[in-house]
Amino acid sequence: MRKYFFQKILFVSLGALLFSAGVIYLHSINKPSSVPYDKRMIAQASLLRPQPHYRPQLQHYVKIKLEVRENTDPLGDKIMSVHLGGHNIPLRPVDPTGNRGTTHLQLKPGKYVLQWKVKKQRYSWPRYAIYKEEIDIAPETLWLDILLDGDRVFVRH
Repeated sequence: MRKYFFQKILFVSLGALLFSAGVIYLHSINKPSSVPYDKRMIAQASLLRPQPHYRPQLQHYVKIKLEVRENTDPLGDKIMSVHLGGHNIPLRPVDPTGNRGTTHLQLKPGKYVLQWKVKKQRYSWPRYAIYKEEIDIAPETLWLDILLDGDRVFVRH
């Protein structure tokens, strides 16, 4: 009787050990790496650092934050669509503070056209107005904030 009891305990503990080892192994396989692997990178003191001769020559991009706001009045003007340099900016329904959305872009220096379509008040003519503003991004610019508020644009470098 005791012989079978110890065999059962040994079998259960061996099964639990194999199960936990399998769970740990599967967890380590499915865990994504926090740092992308690059063959030109080497490990030093548990940190990944580029080798001294490796200096990537990336093209300069400018970080752009575009905020869209409008009047909260239900009978007021409504922004229908916004385009910046060929990018269509998604708009959400207006919230109680007047926000329609915020978008972050990275663009190369140059000239871009910001175009937006506004649906006018109910009884005014023409029903829709299309506004255009040329945004000039200089090569030395690091970031750009654009606030689109109804029919006005505010640009801050």
